[in-house]
Amino acid sequence: MHRITRLFLVSMALMLAASAAPIPGLVSTGGSAPGTQDPAWQWFYTPTPTSMYSFVPAWVTDDSSYPFPYWTANSANSKWISPQQGYGSLYGNYADPVGYHYFLLVYNIPAGYDPDTATFTFNLATDNLLNSMWVNSSLVMDGGVVGYGGMQGPFTVGPTPGMFRNGPNSLVLIIYNESLPNPPDPNNWFTWNPVGVRVEILSSFVEGAPIGEVPEPGALYLCAAGLFALGLLRRRKQA
Repeated sequence: MHRITRLFLVSMALMLAASAAPIPGLVSTGGSAPGTQDPAWQWFYTPTPTSMYSFVPAWVTDDSSYPFPYWTANSANSKWISPQQGYGSLYGNYADPVGYHYFLLVYNIPAGYDPDTATFTFNLATDNLLNSMWVNSSLVMDGGVVGYGGMQGPFTVGPTPGMFRNGPNSLVLIIYNESLPNPPDPNNWFTWNPVGVRVEILSSFVEGAPIGEVPEPGALYLCAAGLFALGLLRRRKQA
C-alpha cells in the first residue's frame, strides 16, 4: 500500500474514532413557551441552606406582564424561568419567599467522550442575587454582580480535570431572594419581589466521540477531499 494511502487511512480512522460534539442536554433556560413548564430545568426552595432537595419543574415566566419589561426580554435563544407561572393580578402572585432558590439542569456526557475536555460558554441574568453556581460538586461562580435588566457575560466554564464526568452531570444556580420592608401590596408593584434566572448557553464542547459514531458534516467533507486527493495520486502514478 502506498505510504500516503496508509497515512490517510490512519488519519481517517483517528478522525472517526475521536471527534468533538456539543455537550448533550446542556441547554438554555426557557425551552418551551412562556407560561409553561420548562422541559429541562427544575426548581427547589429552602429558607436556609440544606442538603435535602425535592425539585419540581420550573416555569418559563409569562412575559406578557410584570416583571417584564423590567426583566430583559425573552428571546428565541433563552427565556426567564421562575418558581411561578407568572406574576401580577392575572396570576395573583406578587412575590416569592425570602431565601434560597435552586435551579437545576441535569445533562449527560455519554461513555466514549472525555469529560476533562468539556467546556461551555454562557450569558446570565438573575433576580435577586446570584449566591453561587455549581457544576457537580465544583463551585464555578461565587456570587458576583448579576442583574435583571440585561444579560451579563460571556462566562466560560472548563475545561477543568475532574469537574465533569461521564454519565449524569448537574448544573445548579442558587439565587437568594432578599426580603422587602413590607409584604407585597397588589396595588403597589414596588413591593413585589419575584425570583428568576435566565441562562443562555452560547456554546458547549466535549471531545472523543465513540468509534462508529456518524461524523459531523465537516469530517465528511474532509473524507471526500482526502479520497479525491488519493485518486489524483494513483492517476499520476499510473500515468
